Amino acid sequence: ERAHDVSSYTRGAVLKAWINIVQTGSLPLDRLMPVTSLAIDRLQDKTVMVRRSSMQLLTTLLENNPFLGSLDPQPYRKKLSELYVEVMNSLPEDLNNAHEDAIADAEGDKATIAQLQEATLRAAIAQA
Repeated sequence: ERAHDVSSYTRGAVLKAWINIVQTGSLPLDRLMPVTSLAIDRLQDKTVMVRRSSMQLLTTLLENNPFLGSLDPQPYRKKLSELYVEVMNSLPEDLNNAHEDAIADAEGDKATIAQLQEATLRAAIAQA
């Protein structure tokens, strides 16, 4: 509530209080996202002091991230491959034909194929 106060000094003081809470490790996990959202919101503040405090809070949140190193990337890789298959299956016919022709011309060169796949995804996103 005080993070949206009229006084910029109060808004900055609120952010500094959150910095102290995060540094001591006293921030409950259920408050992590709301505090992060607050800091991101305050990046748009009109005063430099509040924006600076907001950046400090975001930096402190990242440095003291309780999930750092404990996230398994495997589910994300699986989701990425599922999304890739879905996008490739829903390509427009002309883009799909061009992609298949380019892959055939690449003759198994992994670097070229990776670049072609990236270019195809970019083209599909641009057409969407």
